[in-house]
Amino acid sequence: MIKNIILASQSGIRKKILQDNGYIVKQMPSRIDEDEIKISMEAKNATCLQIAKSLAELKASKISNKNPEDIVIGADSLLDLDGKNISKPKTKEEAKKILVKLNNKTHYLHTAACICKGGSMISHFHESCKLIMKNLTDKDLNEYLNRLDIDIIKK
Repeated sequence: MIKNIILASQSGIRKKILQDNGYIVKQMPSRIDEDEIKISMEAKNATCLQIAKSLAELKASKISNKNPEDIVIGADSLLDLDGKNISKPKTKEEAKKILVKLNNKTHYLHTAACICKGGSMISHFHESCKLIMKNLTDKDLNEYLNRLDIDIIKK
């Protein structure tokens, strides 16, 4: 059974999930320009799920090419509101704008994972979940944002 893997990401959550399931995880962020890829794919009318799948594969294959003997996992998640990607906020102000957009609306979280070895994909997975945000008042949103640690937003 495979125990050692490389995670092509800085994600602490993904690392913890893998470690909690008995894997020894080494993290090597792929450092691909995700924003450039998203813009390019959106210009070609790619769906949020297609973008998530492409990013996961690109991350995994880039690191796998440099570490051909290792199993590498790349993953990505995109938030989809009415077919448009909602990027992670960098500030509390951006977070509030996003929460206002999502308020009382249905949206989707698309997650994709790709496993590579020797620079080639050996397996992939994706899942989409429907999310419905309840209707929150401006006061509710502000209270929530005030509880957030700004470092959480940056990750």
